[in-house]
Amino acid sequence: MSDERGGGPRDGRRERGGPVAGPTPEQVAHELTGRVLGGFAVSPDLDAGAVACGACGSSAPDLLRAGDDVVVAYSHYEGRTWEPVAVRCAAHAVSRLTDLDDVRAEDQALIRAVLEPTGYRDPLGGEHPDALTLGGVAVLDCSPAAEGYPD
Repeated sequence: MSDERGGGPRDGRRERGGPVAGPTPEQVAHELTGRVLGGFAVSPDLDAGAVACGACGSSAPDLLRAGDDVVVAYSHYEGRTWEPVAVRCAAHAVSRLTDLDDVRAEDQALIRAVLEPTGYRDPLGGEHPDALTLGGVAVLDCSPAAEGYPD
């Protein structure tokens, strides 16, 4: 995204042949703060307020709960919604996207957050008062869609 003066990208990132079209880390943090941790690749237990670390497994003592620190890899699915693709507990945290996922031709982000028991009302009206959402979101790594295209 160019600034009003017609210069390069506002945040100084680059893309082959022009400015990067991906969101800034600040935009990613804003969009993911308060979001329910769940999607196509991550299946939380909305009613129990728990989600599994991809490295620890899904047995009860290893589940992540409110107050736990997590690292989550996200993919901006078709440029419409951020979908979590991997979750890690503090013991299995990573600092680069490539440690959890391949770089693809879509915006990707790796965040650190704290799980919060904020609750969730699903699109069908179901209430999940203990569902986990993301708080204190900090972006650790970003990969704009352009980085997923071969040179």
